[in-house]
Amino acid sequence: RPAPPPPPPAETLPRTSSRDYTKTEAAAMEGPVVDAVLAPGDVLYLPRGFVHRAVTVGEEGAGDASDGEKAAAQASLHLTVSVMQAWSWADLVETVMPAAAAAAAENDAKMRRGLPRGFLDYMGTVHRPVSADALVAGGLPTA
Repeated sequence: RPAPPPPPPAETLPRTSSRDYTKTEAAAMEGPVVDAVLAPGDVLYLPRGFVHRAVTVGEEGAGDASDGEKAAAQASLHLTVSVMQAWSWADLVETVMPAAAAAAAENDAKMRRGLPRGFLDYMGTVHRPVSADALVAGGLPTA
């Protein structure tokens, strides 16, 4: 089976869980890459960012069975466990930088001085938009 197309860059290695998609939105996505029936006790690993949906067998198109009969015959539990949520370089930097800034301000009086008047006029890179790709590729651009 062919591999799915790569996700758009903004959706690659997402930092948060996706919202719940409607049936219409899910139908508009690429066809299923994995369509499996799991038995009790089975575990299925999905990489981070892999959009998935669990359906109890017999839930869709169960004919004339009432909702109560379908629930009684096909009780199921779908549990998603995320082991990489908030465990990225970005999360580490977000956590460490405030603590580093606080420690620097506590230990060095120069860090507590007021900013010089008009400093934004000579801090040119502050005004230049920088993409994340440019930062990763070569650091901050020079003025």
